[in-house]
Amino acid sequence: MKKKYQFNMASDGQKVFRILLDCLANSGRITDLTEYIEKFPKDGDWYALAATLLDGEVTYYANGSEETKQDIEFLTGACFVEIDKADFVFLQEYAQPDGMVPKLKCGTFESPHDSATVVIKAGDEADIEVIFHGVGVPPEGRKMMVSKRELDWIQKRNLIEWEYPCGIDLIFLRNDGTLFAVSRKAGI
Repeated sequence: MKKKYQFNMASDGQKVFRILLDCLANSGRITDLTEYIEKFPKDGDWYALAATLLDGEVTYYANGSEETKQDIEFLTGACFVEIDKADFVFLQEYAQPDGMVPKLKCGTFESPHDSATVVIKAGDEADIEVIFHGVGVPPEGRKMMVSKRELDWIQKRNLIEWEYPCGIDLIFLRNDGTLFAVSRKAGI
């Protein structure tokens, strides 16, 4: 029997989940997902994260092609919804933060977990130096290079001053197979 993908939902999913936890606990730390991305024939970056994060009990929004949405739904059992109701949001490079950030679920004090995690394909060259501060970052900060698009998303998210524990987490996927995350209480 020939499989459509080589990603093992149990063992590979656990490894990717550990990578994501490490990234969210250490905002701005760059990690490589290439090994898991290559286990899918196309859009492996989205699929590796979708296979890890989604299941039949969560909702998602994706602005990719209809085929990609159907593949994610088939792969995970998650239900596609509009962006303002989604637990997980998958966005292509062209997505702009201006109109999207205010629509995202940010949780409540009673249910802070009812917030969105946003996965963004970055695409641009990282050529702007920033210093991250906040939860999971050394006291002196963490220096790194980001792209204009990544910077825009982080800044737009930070403009909405949600009171902790409310907020959204950002995960940026880069063309070279790396990713980094910015937790809800970390920023530049």
